[in-house]
Amino acid sequence: MIFENLTIVTIGKSDDVDLLNTYNSILPVLNLGAKWILVIKQGDITEYKGIYLKIIGQDSGLYNALNLGMEAVDTGFFMFLHSGDRIFNIDGFTSSLDLLKNNSVGCVLGGAEIDLRKHHSYSWKPYMLKFYVQPPHLPIIYRTSSVQKLKFDESVKIVSDYYFLYSYFIEEKNSYIQSSQSYIRMNLGGATTSGLSSIFRVTRSFYQKDGIIAYLKLPFRLFIKILIQ
Repeated sequence: MIFENLTIVTIGKSDDVDLLNTYNSILPVLNLGAKWILVIKQGDITEYKGIYLKIIGQDSGLYNALNLGMEAVDTGFFMFLHSGDRIFNIDGFTSSLDLLKNNSVGCVLGGAEIDLRKHHSYSWKPYMLKFYVQPPHLPIIYRTSSVQKLKFDESVKIVSDYYFLYSYFIEEKNSYIQSSQSYIRMNLGGATTSGLSSIFRVTRSFYQKDGIIAYLKLPFRLFIKILIQ
């Protein structure tokens, strides 16, 4: 089947409306062979809406949950999709996965929508990570072998995904291919999806990890983000 070598890793706090929305959006993908790993904070779920899940027990935080989910992947390709976020463009998602399958690269970069904002990746370049500008991380579909040496730093709050991608692209020098497709719709209101307030919250988190350089690079970060979006 089309998606039989793909795993979707979802993390969530509980079995709620957000999880149901995510499930409904990925059901066509599950029906075509994909696996679904769920790391859930509360509850003891062994089956969800008739679809067998690989359940991982309660976690100790966001990035611990992502590490637990990533470690459990046993397919050639995988992606992260948080509870509440959805796949809305199945055709675009399928064509992006095909790009990864047909090219010898570590991942494919796609696009996401957050409320009325569109966050594309086709103008993003790895050097931008040096100014704290990362590609939209949820539309990334990974070749599982490309992350074998990597984990999320569980001591970092909010922005550990940035440091994960910095290691992935800059230190490990993984190759990538860019898709013109947007296929993820993200919930508004997350720590990094709340507009202007997110910018200062995220910058403060970079400061706690890297010091004053995080604020010195902020104008360049904002300029690049405006330029590529």
